[in-house]
Amino acid sequence: MNAETRFVLVNADSDSEGGINRSPTHAEISSLAHQIYQEEGCPSGLAEDHWYAAEGFLKREMFTDD
Repeated sequence: MNAETRFVLVNADSDSEGGINRSPTHAEISSLAHQIYQEEGCPSGLAEDHWYAAEGFLKREMFTDD
Protein backbone atom coordinates (compact mmCIF):
# COMPACT_ATOMS: atom_id res chain seq x y z
CA MET A 1 0.00 0.00 0.00
CA ASN A 2 1.20 3.45 -0.70
CA ALA A 3 1.28 6.37 1.70
CA GLU A 4 -1.64 8.05 -0.09
CA THR A 5 -4.10 5.32 0.90
CA ARG A 6 -6.75 6.45 3.38
CA PHE A 7 -9.76 4.58 4.73
CA VAL A 8 -12.87 5.82 6.50
CA LEU A 9 -14.25 3.58 9.21
CA VAL A 10 -17.93 3.89 10.05
CA ASN A 11 -20.35 2.41 12.56
CA ALA A 12 -17.66 1.83 15.17
CA ASP A 13 -18.72 1.65 18.80
CA SER A 14 -16.55 3.16 21.51
CA ASP A 15 -15.65 1.22 24.61
CA SER A 16 -15.56 2.69 28.11
CA GLU A 17 -11.97 3.91 27.67
CA GLY A 18 -12.68 5.79 24.45
CA GLY A 19 -11.15 3.23 22.08
CA ILE A 20 -12.86 1.49 19.21
CA ASN A 21 -14.59 -1.79 19.97
CA ARG A 22 -15.11 -3.39 16.56
CA SER A 23 -13.47 -5.81 14.16
CA PRO A 24 -13.33 -5.25 10.41
CA THR A 25 -16.12 -6.90 8.45
CA HIS A 26 -15.55 -9.50 5.77
CA ALA A 27 -16.61 -6.93 3.15
CA GLU A 28 -14.12 -4.32 4.45
CA ILE A 29 -11.25 -6.80 4.44
CA SER A 30 -12.20 -8.13 1.02
CA SER A 31 -12.41 -4.66 -0.49
CA LEU A 32 -9.03 -3.59 0.87
CA ALA A 33 -7.40 -6.91 -0.08
CA HIS A 34 -8.62 -6.41 -3.65
CA GLN A 35 -7.23 -2.87 -3.65
CA ILE A 36 -3.83 -4.17 -2.46
CA TYR A 37 -3.94 -6.86 -5.16
CA GLN A 38 -4.56 -4.23 -7.83
CA GLU A 39 -1.88 -1.87 -6.50
CA GLU A 40 0.66 -4.72 -6.64
CA GLY A 41 -0.10 -5.36 -10.31
CA CYS A 42 -2.57 -8.26 -9.89
CA PRO A 43 -0.05 -10.99 -9.01
CA SER A 44 -1.37 -14.54 -8.78
CA GLY A 45 -0.93 -16.72 -5.72
CA LEU A 46 -0.91 -13.94 -3.13
CA ALA A 47 -4.59 -13.77 -2.17
CA GLU A 48 -3.94 -14.98 1.36
CA ASP A 49 -1.09 -12.48 1.83
CA HIS A 50 -3.32 -9.65 0.63
CA TRP A 51 -6.14 -10.77 2.92
CA TYR A 52 -3.92 -10.83 6.02
CA ALA A 53 -2.31 -7.50 5.09
CA ALA A 54 -5.73 -5.89 4.73
CA GLU A 55 -7.05 -7.44 7.93
CA GLY A 56 -4.00 -6.32 9.91
CA PHE A 57 -4.11 -2.81 8.49
CA LEU A 58 -7.80 -2.39 9.30
CA LYS A 59 -7.39 -3.76 12.83
CA ARG A 60 -4.50 -1.36 13.50
CA GLU A 61 -6.49 1.56 12.13
CA MET A 62 -9.55 0.68 14.21
CA PHE A 63 -7.55 0.65 17.45
CA THR A 64 -5.48 3.78 16.75
CA ASP A 65 -6.57 7.05 18.31
CA ASP A 66 -5.83 9.98 16.02
